[in-house]
Amino acid sequence: AIPDPLPTPPSFTLLDLNIVTTPSTQYRRGSIDDLDVGVRVEVEGFFDSTSQTVTAREVHFKQAQIRFEAPVDPADVIPDESVTIMGSTVAFSPQTRDEDGIAASGLDEPTQVEVRGLMDRDGNMFATRIRERGNPDLGDTELRGPVSVIDRPNLVILEIDVDGSGAVFRDQDNQPISADQFFALVRVGTIVSAEDATYDPEAGT
Repeated sequence: AIPDPLPTPPSFTLLDLNIVTTPSTQYRRGSIDDLDVGVRVEVEGFFDSTSQTVTAREVHFKQAQIRFEAPVDPADVIPDESVTIMGSTVAFSPQTRDEDGIAASGLDEPTQVEVRGLMDRDGNMFATRIRERGNPDLGDTELRGPVSVIDRPNLVILEIDVDGSGAVFRDQDNQPISADQFFALVRVGTIVSAEDATYDPEAGT
C-alpha cells in the first residue's frame, strides 16, 4: 500500500509491515517515485518488532524500472490497452495510475507524456503511471531502462541510441562523476537514465 499523498519522509506498507525511509535511505534500480502498488522491492534496515516497522537503509527494486518522457500523438494511444512512446509499446493494466485519463480515453492532440513502468524478464513493459507533461517538446525528453549495448561514449537503452559525448555523468546518488567512473560502473543490464535529452524520432537517437 502507498499513502496518497506520500508523507515526508516517505513510508509505505510491505507484507503487512510499515516501511519508513529517511533522507539517507538509498534506492537501487529506481527511486521513491517508482514505488507503486504491486512493484516488487527488497528492503534492508532496522526492524522494530513492537511497532512492526522497518526503518529502511536501502530499497532495492527487483524489476527493471523504465521511464519515458516524450511527445505522443493521439494515434499512439490505444485506450485500455497500450501507449507507444519513443518506439516502445507499454501496456496498461488495472494498476496503472492514470490521473489525466490518458490510458482510459486517449489523447485529443499531440502531448508531452511521461510513462513510468516495469519490464518483465521477457522484455514486456507495463505502465505503473502515465500523465501529461505539457506541450510536445523533443528537446526536453527522458529515457530510463536497462542498457543493452555499451560503445563508449554511446549506449543503447530500450533500442534507442544514446549519444553521451556531451553528457554530464552522475552516479546512483545523483552526484557528478567522470566519464571514466561512469563507464566503469555500467554493465549490460544496468539501469541508466538519460535526462534533459533531445530526441530524434527519425534516427531513433
